[in-house]
Amino acid sequence: MRVTSVDIYASNSSNFISLSYRDPASKNPFQVKSILGLDADEITPKFYRVGSGAQGKYYDLTLSKRDVVVQIALNPTFALGKSYSGLRDELYKLISSSRTGVVQLRFKDGATTVAADIRVHHEVRVSAVRTKS
Repeated sequence: MRVTSVDIYASNSSNFISLSYRDPASKNPFQVKSILGLDADEITPKFYRVGSGAQGKYYDLTLSKRDVVVQIALNPTFALGKSYSGLRDELYKLISSSRTGVVQLRFKDGATTVAADIRVHHEVRVSAVRTKS
C-alpha cells in the first residue's frame, strides 16, 4: 500500500489537517517524520457472553490498547505569516476541538483514501519538530 499523506480529523467534525508523508517540494506546512504504534502486538481472544442454546461461550479476537505516536515536522512559510507557533497552535486547536479527545487518521494515496477509521481514543500528545532551514 502506497501512502503519500495522512489526514487528522477531529471526531464528529469535517475539520482536518493534512500531513505530508512524501512531499519532496516541502510545500505542506505539516510533514510526517514517523508513525509508531499502528502494528498489532498481540491479538487475544476475549470472552463476551454465553451463547443461546447449545452454542456455548462466545469469544472474539481483540487487540490490546496501543499508543499511536506521530512525529510531525513543522515547515512554516514566514512570507504568508505561518510561523512555528502558528502551525503548532493550528494543530492543537484541531485536536482540542474534539470534545472526546478522539481523532481519526486517514491514510491517503494522492486523493484516494487507502485506510480510514483508525481512531486514537486516548490522550493525544503532540511532539512537533522544526525542519532544518
